[in-house]
Amino acid sequence: MLARVKSLPLSPESLQKPTESLDGTVVSSSTFSDTPRASGTCSPSTTTCAWTHTSFSAQPEQSVGNLACAQKKQYKVKKKTFWGIQVVEALVWKNWELGKEAIRHLTLKNISMKIQKLKYRLPTTKFFFTVYPQSIFLSPGMSFTLPVFFRPLEEKEYVDHLSFVMAEGEFSIELRACLPSHQLTCLSTLQMPLCAVSDTTETWFSLYNVGDLPTFFTWEVPNPFHTLPSTGLLEPGSVCQIKLVFQPHVALIYDVQGICWYGEAGDQKTTIQIQAVAKCPQIMVYVNRKEDEEIDPVSLQKVVDFGPAPVGYSMKKCIQLFNPSLVNAPFRIETHRILYADDRVFSSPTTKGVVKAGDELWLPLLFRPQTVGLKSIDYFTIFPPGNTSEVTLKITGSCTGPALSLSSYCVDFNWINLGECAMKSLMIRNDSDCPGFFMFEIDNQASVFSVEPQSGVLASKEHKMLTITFQPTHTIICYRRVACLIHHQEPLFLDIIGTCHSDTNKPAILRPRHLKWYRTHMARGMILFAPDILGTMLREKKFSRDEDGALMLRQEASGNLPPAKYPSIPPLTEYFLDGTSDTVIFPPTVTIEPLIVNFGKCSSDVAPDPVPLCLTNHTRGTITVTWTHKATGPFRVEPDTIDIPPLKNTAARLCFQPQFPNKIYVTELEAFAFYRVLRSFNNIEEDCTVFPSWCLKLRAMGHTYKEENEYSFPRYTLDVPKLFPAVSSKCTSYRTLLLFNSGSLMLSFEFLPSSSPEITVRPTSGYLLPGAYQIFLLSIIPKGFTWKQLELALQFNFCPKYIKEVILMSREEPLDIQMESGKVLYFKPTYIGGSSTMPYKIRNTTRLTLTFEWKYTFHSSKVVSVQPSKGTILPNETMIHTWTFTPNATMNYLIRAVLWVWDSGAPCGPPFPSPPPSSVTSTTLPSCMAIPSSIPSSTVASSSLPSKVPLSLAAPPRLPPSNVPPPVPSNSRLPLSNDTSSNIPPSILLPSGLPPSETSHYVLKLIGEGIKASITAKEKELDFGNVLVDSEQRKEMILLNDGNCTLHYRLFVEQTLSGPCDPDVMKTDPIILKLEKMEGMLCARSQETICLTACPTRRLQYTWTIKCCLLTRKDGECSKREVICKATMKGVYPTLSILDACGMGSAGGITRQHLWRLFSLETLNSYLERDPTSWELTYRVPTRHSTSRIPSVYTPLLLDFNFGAAPIGTEPSVVFLLLKNSGVVPLNWSFLFPSDQQIDLEFWAERTEFDFTELHQMRVQDNDIFSIIPKSGNLQPGQEQTVEFIYRHIFAGTDKLPVLLKVSNGREILLNFVGVTVKAGEKYVHFTSVKHRFTPVTIGTSLPPRQIFELYNGGSVPVLYDIQLDVLWNVQNKNFQHPIFQCLNPHGDIQPGKTTQVFWIFSPIEAKTYAVDVPIHILGWNSAIIRFEGVGYDRFIMGNTAPFHSITTTDQTPAVTRLIVPGQVAFLSQSRISLGNIPVCSRSSRLIFLNNASEKDPIIFSWDLEASSIIENVILKVSPMMGMAAPGENIPCVVTMDASQHACFYSLDLVCKVYLQKALSQYEIELQAWEKEKARQEVEFTITENNLEGLLQFQSSGTFCAICDPGRKYKTLPPIQKQQPYTPPVTWNLRNPKTGQIWLYPEEPKPCLLYLGLSARAHNMDDFLRNFFSQSPRFFFCPPLEEKKSEGESIVVEDEPDQNTFSNQEKQIVRDILTIIIRGLLEDRKFHEDVQRGLVEAIPYFSQFWSEDSVRMQNQKDSSGHASVSPSYEGEEEEAHQGEDKEDETGEEESWDKGKIFESLDGSLSPTNSIQKRGLGPVLSEMNSILQEENSRIEKETISRLPSFLNLRQSILENIIQNIMIEASRGEVVLTTKPRVIALPPQQPLLLASLSSLADLQREPGDPVLSRERISGL
Repeated sequence: MLARVKSLPLSPESLQKPTESLDGTVVSSSTFSDTPRASGTCSPSTTTCAWTHTSFSAQPEQSVGNLACAQKKQYKVKKKTFWGIQVVEALVWKNWELGKEAIRHLTLKNISMKIQKLKYRLPTTKFFFTVYPQSIFLSPGMSFTLPVFFRPLEEKEYVDHLSFVMAEGEFSIELRACLPSHQLTCLSTLQMPLCAVSDTTETWFSLYNVGDLPTFFTWEVPNPFHTLPSTGLLEPGSVCQIKLVFQPHVALIYDVQGICWYGEAGDQKTTIQIQAVAKCPQIMVYVNRKEDEEIDPVSLQKVVDFGPAPVGYSMKKCIQLFNPSLVNAPFRIETHRILYADDRVFSSPTTKGVVKAGDELWLPLLFRPQTVGLKSIDYFTIFPPGNTSEVTLKITGSCTGPALSLSSYCVDFNWINLGECAMKSLMIRNDSDCPGFFMFEIDNQASVFSVEPQSGVLASKEHKMLTITFQPTHTIICYRRVACLIHHQEPLFLDIIGTCHSDTNKPAILRPRHLKWYRTHMARGMILFAPDILGTMLREKKFSRDEDGALMLRQEASGNLPPAKYPSIPPLTEYFLDGTSDTVIFPPTVTIEPLIVNFGKCSSDVAPDPVPLCLTNHTRGTITVTWTHKATGPFRVEPDTIDIPPLKNTAARLCFQPQFPNKIYVTELEAFAFYRVLRSFNNIEEDCTVFPSWCLKLRAMGHTYKEENEYSFPRYTLDVPKLFPAVSSKCTSYRTLLLFNSGSLMLSFEFLPSSSPEITVRPTSGYLLPGAYQIFLLSIIPKGFTWKQLELALQFNFCPKYIKEVILMSREEPLDIQMESGKVLYFKPTYIGGSSTMPYKIRNTTRLTLTFEWKYTFHSSKVVSVQPSKGTILPNETMIHTWTFTPNATMNYLIRAVLWVWDSGAPCGPPFPSPPPSSVTSTTLPSCMAIPSSIPSSTVASSSLPSKVPLSLAAPPRLPPSNVPPPVPSNSRLPLSNDTSSNIPPSILLPSGLPPSETSHYVLKLIGEGIKASITAKEKELDFGNVLVDSEQRKEMILLNDGNCTLHYRLFVEQTLSGPCDPDVMKTDPIILKLEKMEGMLCARSQETICLTACPTRRLQYTWTIKCCLLTRKDGECSKREVICKATMKGVYPTLSILDACGMGSAGGITRQHLWRLFSLETLNSYLERDPTSWELTYRVPTRHSTSRIPSVYTPLLLDFNFGAAPIGTEPSVVFLLLKNSGVVPLNWSFLFPSDQQIDLEFWAERTEFDFTELHQMRVQDNDIFSIIPKSGNLQPGQEQTVEFIYRHIFAGTDKLPVLLKVSNGREILLNFVGVTVKAGEKYVHFTSVKHRFTPVTIGTSLPPRQIFELYNGGSVPVLYDIQLDVLWNVQNKNFQHPIFQCLNPHGDIQPGKTTQVFWIFSPIEAKTYAVDVPIHILGWNSAIIRFEGVGYDRFIMGNTAPFHSITTTDQTPAVTRLIVPGQVAFLSQSRISLGNIPVCSRSSRLIFLNNASEKDPIIFSWDLEASSIIENVILKVSPMMGMAAPGENIPCVVTMDASQHACFYSLDLVCKVYLQKALSQYEIELQAWEKEKARQEVEFTITENNLEGLLQFQSSGTFCAICDPGRKYKTLPPIQKQQPYTPPVTWNLRNPKTGQIWLYPEEPKPCLLYLGLSARAHNMDDFLRNFFSQSPRFFFCPPLEEKKSEGESIVVEDEPDQNTFSNQEKQIVRDILTIIIRGLLEDRKFHEDVQRGLVEAIPYFSQFWSEDSVRMQNQKDSSGHASVSPSYEGEEEEAHQGEDKEDETGEEESWDKGKIFESLDGSLSPTNSIQKRGLGPVLSEMNSILQEENSRIEKETISRLPSFLNLRQSILENIIQNIMIEASRGEVVLTTKPRVIALPPQQPLLLASLSSLADLQREPGDPVLSRERISGL
């Protein structure tokens, strides 16, 4: 079975929406439940199917309710309503039998509000029938029951219908009889609750048996779904609850189908569509959600730090588990440490649970420390379902104990008299937060000293006052060192001293200084000698005193050996080795045996036998022992005072006399032993020899209980730890026990001998008063690495029934480190000089705090290193060590490192210094005071000694063997062998001061490889392109590592700026290229993308060099920097420029150059190219920022947009500007009116009073006098857009409006729109400026150039101007009568809407600036004063710094027309022609093209040269002047200008009128129709006498169409204007239509005007040759033909020939005929001879053909007698042929003098007169040839200098070049094609040789030049 899984995102709402179905209920559970909802019964009759072996009958919970509900729903009949009649849909017969009749009743009910009438028809089959049909009437609410009978004959299904007929229609009821069948139904779709991956959810749904038979079923569902039960049996009408279990393992959206198979053969099925969603659960762990969480810096694990916690107390912390997902998230908690159960200090009561979706759960953690001073670490891991994303928590905590201290550790009572009592106070305090239990080990009832209170507890930071009492019983020196035992703390020691005097006995007074000297003497072994002996030796100078006053040997004083000092003994060592056991620190002086006496059960009536005591004196002096027991006590020692000789022992008796029955007796007897000489202070000569007494303690006990009596029941509290602290091998572990007597009776205690002998307990017996504390100290030296259970038997009150078993666990902790990363560590390949790191994990599996240190060879230290190299690792701590591999060569490395570990608490040397062996004898003074804890007490041979033996005698100090070298320092390295770790001598690499037995080592193999590598960039060059200033641009740089090692790199950026900026500023500019990361790591064979962000701050060119270096192991050091990439960027601003301008409407008469000046476009372009100021960038985009109607301006730039002037009511002045984004970034531009910058205010906030400026601007904006279409736009780089500026002439006067040109993120320029509207009929001349500056002119110029000043007529009528020249005469008078300023046309007229040029000559005589204010009068209008300025300069001084002589024009308009106005179908290839600097009288031609941009309409064009200002003696021609251009055709036009003889500035405007041919054809048709109608109406009219009406008004202006006039082909078109009406006589009565049907004169089509500007500067010949000599060959000079004219007339130039005389075809025919004739004549020899004869003949009449050449030729003929043909004929013929080839068929005709040409030809054809002298021979013949060649050359030069010949040659060359350009433009010739190479035939050497020989024959001796010239001529 296939399961279809859809991975589609669904919303939680749709997934959790319950499905409404039969009886399905959705139950969600987070845990799997296998509780059966159906019980199975085996049926032996159904063994045919495999799934029937185990069947279940549905027995769900609450089966009665569910079944009843199911049956009710099953048999609920569905009804329908037909036109108000309610009836069932069908009648169904079930469980019927053959041969029996079954009846069902059909009920009809009227639910409408009217009476219904029905009729019915019987069923069609015979198996169903009813009563005979009759009409049925049903009132509202009434019902009618119709019986229906069924009689089956066969066992099959029957179907029929019972039809009812009503007035509204007919309906039928189905009659169906069904056979018994199996049928199960369930939900069609089941939506499961959301489930987490690896979790389980359950859903219940119902399975119904709606069939007639018991049915077996089997469910098949795909994984991860399961059904319970999967099979079962359902009785008819019953229901079974099916549990569907969803347990996903993958997060998907499941949409699967479950199939329930049932039926006899199991082939029937019902399906259910199961939809479920599995999501990955997520648990977020928060240790401290409100504050920063602590993270382990190495393992990156979250840390839960409990901090210090008091010992024995529990501390609780809660962490938060948050489930952000939509599903429940089960979890479980596991710990990493496998510990003994009683050794766990961290725990959590919650080991598993569920975090609800979107909910949080607080997880408690407990910390209960047991060992003071130990820092514990454990790891808890929280696993979600499936262990997908576990979270490990590092839990730490430290244990703190009590910190009790005494205010003083010595109490000095000085001396008191016998019988007196002294008291002193002492403060005890607890500085810790943990409560401290203390007990002073002294019996206050039996000792001369007492401490009150003797035990107690101090809370946190509490202090308590102690009272010390001294009540001596004998006149002796009393000194006792009392131990203060503290629970969970080392004991404290209190020294109590006092001296008792009497009248007769005054012993030496003991002071605290004596105790200090005594301890020093004890360390030096001097306390075994009596004070008198020491004093004698001091007097004998065998001893001396040190700086503290203590005695020392002379040899120690000499400085050879330092004197011994009293060591610092640990309190626990001092307490356990106090001389009462077999192991001591210093040799004892006096000992007593036994120390504990137990009398056991005694009778109060009879005293028990005394117990003997043995007192031993180990000193060299007599010792007195005095017992201080009270006389009333039950225990006493006899005798109480006894003297013991040196090195002797004596006996005493302990007596016990119980006083009461049933009582416990326990006491501690006290005795003081001292040297006998100390009984009197007179015996002491040296104060330093005063020794304190030694306190002997004897514990005695007994009781008087009888066996039949009940012992007192002890009530106590015992604090027993379960484990000893961890110690290493042969070390001692200590523990404290706390016993509290909570009862009201005293109790005794005793540790029975059956206790474990490994444990040493102090004290072993004693008593405890009610409410008192008893502290026991336990010590053990564990053996073995397995846990060992130790038992202590503590008996109370001497009763066997009151025995407390104390069980403790202990073991010897091994020095074990788990190397979790293995014993081999592989480094990744690493580049030379670089380093790679690898983490190495170790774990302390012991309970010890271990110290570790890594060791490796010295040579290996240059390659590998580890951090940390040494340190401590806490118990159960996992530590990560970082190994660094730094190869220095290309090779493979194998390095062995050793990890040494040892116990941090193990001593590295002897704890106590040893006195020199020679100081005392070995039998008396110990040579070593060290007590190694590893030596057990059993090793001391106490049986061989009479008394306690010092450790120095039993265990001599451990010395290293002679063959073992001394330990090496920790910072040195020794070489390791290549063998395994077993071959490494541990003694060589041991840490300093440790024996091999107390350490453990582990060997680690380090394997690495050193290789060479480098980092490169995928792209060597990155170009950010052009980036807007102050904006960011990002690029990605991909770093590549093609090597096999990981590289650590560092990037560097160097910045270089270039552009127009101060170099000092550029050096201080910060680097604006920001790299996403400057350092990083690049894995092997990988790449990394680094984002580069650049934000330019200036409009400069930025260049960055990105260098990379590899990091070495030393911090901050890099390898050599290598360039990996170069990045470039150019900071730009949005740059907008004006390409072209064009005026239309009323501004159509303004020339392009004048329009550029009116709109200040050149200045505007210069402003737009500059950088914006900071104020302009206040608002980077158009923003409404002002509340005033005149908004504030943030730009200092102001320009005028002057629309000129036009009469009121005329068409608007329209100016088209072509905007171009000349930058490289997109820009947004906007023209903002004042209203566009104003914030919209509420009505109440606006001002109601406005000034004149505001009112004027409101009028302009409200009436749309100025408008811009469009006002804003977006331009991509290089994109162009045309903007239309409209100025409407609505109101007369001057209109102004400030408009802000805003370029987003760029410039902001304020434009002042200015326009003038003139009243009708009023004169107005528009002056662009009141100042005009001429082009600078050099001084000394004989012919200064003419310069132009323009006047524009903005009115509707012509005006006359008059320039006053008086001021010019004044300037001339001031400059030596030299005309500085000359006006050539001071008077003239200006047509409406036209521009007139006024010519000036500025001729300076000094290098300075000239200025003159000239009044210009407009007749009938105002006058203006214009200031003309000119600068004269000396070109010899300024040189090339003043190239004013090369300025050709001030016109800055573009040469190519880019602007296309609406409706324009044709355009010129160039809108302006600049001829540059030309000489006077030169001819210049330019070729332009007229392009027809239309795709279907041809155009007709015509050039109008009258509209241009023709300067005197200037010929301007355009060829062709008119023509037609087909759609898409380019028409070449040649513009030719012949400059005049005056130096002048030329600025001409040519107008090309373009018409659509279709429009002209239509106009001609309409015009012919109009003229025909006019002619008809002129002859057809009727005169009436009554009701005369006006004559038809023909709208004719009296003008005619120039295009239709055949006589004036090149006349301009008439202006379009309104026709004046014609009024005929009133006596005429024409039959004309009504006035409304007047036939107007056809309106001429409006042409499209194309303007062509032509500018040049003509220099006189001297200036031109001086400044532009190299350009002179480029020009053709055509001086004007001088003709005599009448006086007063100016020189008339050659006018263009009459274009109407001949056509081009006629000209071509004449040219061809003349060419053929001339060519034939030149090739006719007979013609040549005739001509020669004719020249030499006498010509009597035609004397005008006489010439000097003919006379010379005649003389030569007469002298020589024969004529020779000139050899120049061939050359002439060749030139003629070349002239033919160069001739242009379509070239223009030149008027040249044909007579002169023929005259020169006749002269060239005339023969040369030969010498008649025959006798000269060959010499004369040779001279004749030379003369002929010279004559031919002269004639050719003469012809070439003729003006007509020059014009012809220029015309031919121009035509050739024009033809080539035209053919190239048409594609007929490709000028860029590589020229073909034609192989010429080989030269004929014979011909050259013959020519050379001929020359040699004709050469005369001594004339070599002649021969060469001859050869060249041939």
